[in-house]
Amino acid sequence: MGLKMNTPPTCNWKCPYCYAGDPELHGRPRQPTVMTANESGSVPLHRDPAWERRMEGWLEQAIALGLQAVTVNGTFEPLAAPDWQDTISFLQRRGIAVTLVTNGGLLTPESIDWIVASGVNLLTKLNVPVVGPDDPRRARLAEVQKYLSGLPRDAETVYARQIALIERLEVAGLTVTDEPGRTRLGVESVIARDNLEFLPELVAQLRERNIYSHIELSKLQGFARTNPHLVIRRAEIEELFETVRRQDAAMGYEPYQAKPPCLAGACYENLYRLDLHADGAVRPCPGIETTIGDLNRQPLAEVLGSPALAVIRNLDDHIQGDCRDCDLLATRQCYGGCRGTAYQAMANSGRGEYERWTASDPSCWRVHRVLDDGTLAQDVLDRALTTDEIARLRLPDLVEAGAAGAAGAIGAIGAAGATGEGAR
Repeated sequence: MGLKMNTPPTCNWKCPYCYAGDPELHGRPRQPTVMTANESGSVPLHRDPAWERRMEGWLEQAIALGLQAVTVNGTFEPLAAPDWQDTISFLQRRGIAVTLVTNGGLLTPESIDWIVASGVNLLTKLNVPVVGPDDPRRARLAEVQKYLSGLPRDAETVYARQIALIERLEVAGLTVTDEPGRTRLGVESVIARDNLEFLPELVAQLRERNIYSHIELSKLQGFARTNPHLVIRRAEIEELFETVRRQDAAMGYEPYQAKPPCLAGACYENLYRLDLHADGAVRPCPGIETTIGDLNRQPLAEVLGSPALAVIRNLDDHIQGDCRDCDLLATRQCYGGCRGTAYQAMANSGRGEYERWTASDPSCWRVHRVLDDGTLAQDVLDRALTTDEIARLRLPDLVEAGAAGAAGAIGAIGAAGATGEGAR
């Protein structure tokens, strides 16, 4: 069993695609306050001194049930949480493999040294490839990095600092291991309209530097609900995934079948992992917003018996649409694509929980029917934006090419019918 462990929700970035962001809030979100131990008042969860003790108790339950690996993800930024190093040390003393996912903005030379010495794997952020100061694309790439980070500083500073961070992590030794082809350093990015054309180059650069590439489709969830232009269309998804597959083959990597949600990968989270939040809520994964348990009120062993989880972990018996007959599911080269994308697409279309859990993934170009009632993938993923949604589109006017790209996106939307109803 694995866990995605979320530290208290606070962040130093404001990514416009953040799945955990509240689209009704304009500032960086905070979770509702919790009562202190003596009930003398309330504090934000990320300042609650008892948070670590509660989380360790929940982790002990998971360890007793066979926990092997934990991804410390933070819901927002884990390094903003109190005592994050103590929590990681707690896990390592019990033999649990740990991967820390961080935007890196709060890393210090001391914390980098600690991560290297402790054996923790680290996944950080970069949304565009690295180019030198004389590259004519540098200003545009910096603007994309700044926008997808949500940071207020000037674009060149944002871009240069992230590049320098990754270089420091390489120098620190995270890309050097005893096993050929293995690494402890990864880079995470989302696939969004703003960086779409640059992603094959980013992947190639990471491969050449022995940095794990985790590049995943964004979903119309969280902050992305107010930034619907970020989500690309099905034909664009297929083109990108197949381009990277061909590029990998040319670089000498073993052949594979491209499928969403990750470039050159697959997601099995709903088979093996749970999403444990700092307030005790348990969900199947970040994209599936069904709360299957609350560890403040019930033990983890009971949560594992959730009827919802029984459906989600047995898709062979429940999945609807074209995924059901796909050989990739039958051979476990895939587990129904991105279950979070399926859930969000059905939720945005007003469907019930069962349809959200069992729909085929509409982002996969092999899928035409997402539900047994004949609902089509193109109708839930490629549907036209409403007039209000178009009015909220970000039109980048700082670089001519960016403005042209946004205008092209609006043109494609308009051609499909700008006043369409529905959710995605």
